[in-house]
Amino acid sequence: MVDREDPEHIAATLVEMVKARIPAKFGLDPIRDVQVLCPMNRGSLGIRELNVRLQNELNPARGNEPGVEVRLAFSGAGQGDPNRKQLRQGRVQR
Repeated sequence: MVDREDPEHIAATLVEMVKARIPAKFGLDPIRDVQVLCPMNRGSLGIRELNVRLQNELNPARGNEPGVEVRLAFSGAGQGDPNRKQLRQGRVQR
């Protein structure tokens, strides 16, 4: 667990963990092997903003060269969702 209170520091830490810490510790590719789940859509910590940040860090624009699109998914699991437990455990993808 990493304790951060400021949304900007939270987002920066998340990007750094996905880009460097997790791949280094577990020998993973940050684009193919690391998945980020986010409980909200909007705001500085929502999937839209985090997706842009991660794309810019993991696959920066290189002129006309094609790249890999990095996307986050919003599970939409709320109270009463029958798949909520499995979503939290990473067993169900939508």
